[in-house]
Amino acid sequence: MHEYLNLALLIAAIVLLVLAAWLPLRLLQCLFSARTRAAVRKRWLLHSVWGLCSVAYLGLAVLTALPSPNYTTRVKVNEGLGLAGVARTGVNAHWRDHGALPQSNAEAGLAAPDELGGVYVGSVTVAAGGVITVRYVATAALPQEARGRTIVLVPQVADGALRWDCTGGDMPVQHRPAACRP
Repeated sequence: MHEYLNLALLIAAIVLLVLAAWLPLRLLQCLFSARTRAAVRKRWLLHSVWGLCSVAYLGLAVLTALPSPNYTTRVKVNEGLGLAGVARTGVNAHWRDHGALPQSNAEAGLAAPDELGGVYVGSVTVAAGGVITVRYVATAALPQEARGRTIVLVPQVADGALRWDCTGGDMPVQHRPAACRP
């Protein structure tokens, strides 16, 4: 995510440098090519307004290139769903091999819940019925309303296959990926 911000700032700096070099050159051109002072003032005013409009347009372009806070939080929340994918694989394998859903991380062939964490994820727990709970850490990198929250994935047997519902848990809707919104 920071790559986009760095790229936008680099582009903005280059454009500002070009404008900083261009405006004085235009002023000199206006001074030496105009016949009267009135013509110089009109040209300088026109070019100054054009330059300011260009800077304003550039500022708007940079602001629209920056991602929204909800988007960056959803990217962080997706880390938990990636780790839950590992747990889903274990639950699917246990169900395929034993015909029943696992009751714990050990039955699903996974490490302890705290060992399946990540940067933004504190634990991934498999509970009774193969239910997977992803608990997020209470870190300053997440917004206040997303700290320590959970997303719960519930397996449902349908047509001989497991289907997953990830709309459970107490993670706010605006921070959930689209597939996990109720």
